[in-house]
Amino acid sequence: MTKGKSDRAQQQALRVFGFAAKHIPAYKKFLKQYGVSSARIIKTGDFNGIPITEKQNYLREFQPDELVAFDKFPPMISVSSGSSGKPYYWPRGDEQERKGADFHRIIINDIFKLKNKKTLAIVCFSMGNWIAGTFTLASLREITRDRNSKLTVATPGIDRDDVIATLRDFAPHFDSIVIFGYPPFLMDIVLAAKEFHIDLTKVDPHFVFAGENFSEKWRSTLYKHAGVSDKLNRSVSIYGTADAGSIGHETPFTIAVRKMAVDNKKLQKELFGEVSFIPTVVAYYPEQTYFESVNSELIFTTKTGIPLVRYNIKDHGLLLSTEYIVSILKKLKLFANLPEEAKKWKHSVIVLKG
Repeated sequence: MTKGKSDRAQQQALRVFGFAAKHIPAYKKFLKQYGVSSARIIKTGDFNGIPITEKQNYLREFQPDELVAFDKFPPMISVSSGSSGKPYYWPRGDEQERKGADFHRIIINDIFKLKNKKTLAIVCFSMGNWIAGTFTLASLREITRDRNSKLTVATPGIDRDDVIATLRDFAPHFDSIVIFGYPPFLMDIVLAAKEFHIDLTKVDPHFVFAGENFSEKWRSTLYKHAGVSDKLNRSVSIYGTADAGSIGHETPFTIAVRKMAVDNKKLQKELFGEVSFIPTVVAYYPEQTYFESVNSELIFTTKTGIPLVRYNIKDHGLLLSTEYIVSILKKLKLFANLPEEAKKWKHSVIVLKG
């Protein structure tokens, strides 16, 4: 990330802090407990002077109606169980779903290049209380409201028979399809399609994953069973959470770099350090979700249904710039191996290690 971009992103994060300090009753009390003056933070821009929030010291310390602005819950709720297994109820509003639409529009139009094709999106995430299904649906419906959109959405969810019926009976009416789902479930769907003699190559399949790391060997195996070539714009993995919705996604650049790291141990160590598996590598948008890495844990600030300021999501990872990654590739004389398609993607990058 360049300094200019970093400054703009931190200023946006400070605006989220100012909004929370002014309008969120729980956050006012939280800052008072830590003896923090919001006016001083805003005046000095001392972002590091803001205490870190977590579920235990912030979210579970206050009543849900104290965590939202203007004593009003946003219109949608999703549930996450967390490591304790106790559900937490996360509200989100129209603003988050519009951002989700922007996010998915980039994937469908710019990465998959399906803007001018009649496309069927098949959402195979659970359509229950969890965020993935309902948020994906809401984001895609925002896209379909554009009168020039050629996108249609089907929601069979995690019912395998319904997904297969959609692929067999309805998908052939489209130029392309995009299947959204949990990686192991999508592998099951692709194998079931083969079993039922459904030729996926006739519907130009693309895949969007979320919820689990997978290897590049696994990705190539999925493509093989689907009968498609191993391209950089055939699938995208999303980094998302119930806390903040969609945070980051793969691009041709991040996929290419990850593939190169599988085959080059020096590159792997330079980028990821000592790891027992190849981490997920995604692009993200700092002016939407401002990230910091504190003691190798990812801390973010973003305005969601519950504005989150320096929130520790308890994920471990690294923050890298495209410029830094390119410098490592050049240092190891690997930059010439980077496909031209990958070179145009220049975003801030998260390496998600666990």
